[in-house]
Amino acid sequence: MVRSDALLDLLGVVYDAATDATGWERCLAALADALNCPAVGLFPMDPVSASTRITHNVGHDPAALVQYDAHYGRPDVNAYASQITPAHLVPGAVLRAEDVCNDAALLRTEYWSDWLRPQDLGAGGFGILASPGGGLLILSVARARRIGRLESDEIGLLRAVLPHLQRAIEVQERLERLQADGEAAVVALDHLPSGVILLDECGQPLLINRRARALLDAGDGLSVSRDGLHGLDGDTTARLRRMIGAAVDTGRGQAMDGGDALSLPRRDGTPPLQVLVTPIGRHRYRIGAQFAAAAVFVGDPARVIEPPPAVLRHLYGLTAAEASLAMLLVNGRSPEEAATELGVSIHTVRTQLKHVLGKTGARRQAELMRLFLLGPAGLGV
Repeated sequence: MVRSDALLDLLGVVYDAATDATGWERCLAALADALNCPAVGLFPMDPVSASTRITHNVGHDPAALVQYDAHYGRPDVNAYASQITPAHLVPGAVLRAEDVCNDAALLRTEYWSDWLRPQDLGAGGFGILASPGGGLLILSVARARRIGRLESDEIGLLRAVLPHLQRAIEVQERLERLQADGEAAVVALDHLPSGVILLDECGQPLLINRRARALLDAGDGLSVSRDGLHGLDGDTTARLRRMIGAAVDTGRGQAMDGGDALSLPRRDGTPPLQVLVTPIGRHRYRIGAQFAAAAVFVGDPARVIEPPPAVLRHLYGLTAAEASLAMLLVNGRSPEEAATELGVSIHTVRTQLKHVLGKTGARRQAELMRLFLLGPAGLGV
């Protein structure tokens, strides 16, 4: 029987894999050593076809794995899959390979002669796990037939480890889902027309979207350093820091501030940046981790709206010429200025504007601006 300290070390490796998907090979290798089964793998079972494929593994020949996914994972070819019953396929169950398909039956199969025997395998067992995505996940541990079947202490070890493997798989699935959701949220934030900066409880940026990064890199009105966000001068910086501090305190559950707004002056008469600072809901049940406690939204009145022409064509059915005119008008040009920039007559501009208004449903130029600014056309792309 495996010593308790060795078992704890093995379980530690299992949970390392839960938080780092690259650790599964190390986890399976440790299990292979503990069970004297050099080939260990995780085989998801399709709930409809009952076919299996291999994901993580150690000890199997790479060429054999290609053959498995192409042919030997089919239930009509795989000797064990063809013999296993629903009574066997219960999450948490541990099975000896010989109890699923006895040696006499195994040695008559293609699976044995063409897949197991060339790898010097043919004994071992299985652990049945629930797959987070539905269906089952088969833990296969295999060794040479000459070594013999799994002993009772090895079965006991497999039973002891299996619940922890199940939990590690579930934790990994949850973490991967959270990571995927977070990455998707970052991509979505990068499309917003406003800058977004999430601040931690010390007022330091945790996340900066693409629009905010461009404004910070320009350093005109808003910048960032090791001690936090800055305005153009000391007075503006102090006001901004007070707003952030109040929002952070609310985000930490230590105040009831609802957020505040501030204009940040810029050089050379450029319209000031428009900043809204707001708390983010309090996070609980955590140990030492940094979470976002406040958000800073930054609007730039000088930003030029430039959606790809295809967006306007698909949304409103505008022609290329109509889309070009619409963008000039939304970015503050008068019809006369637009005519000059486009090199057409004012009559042409007025005709095209009439078409744009008809296609978009706007009744006047101001409504057209509101439609573009608030709709998908106003998103950063």
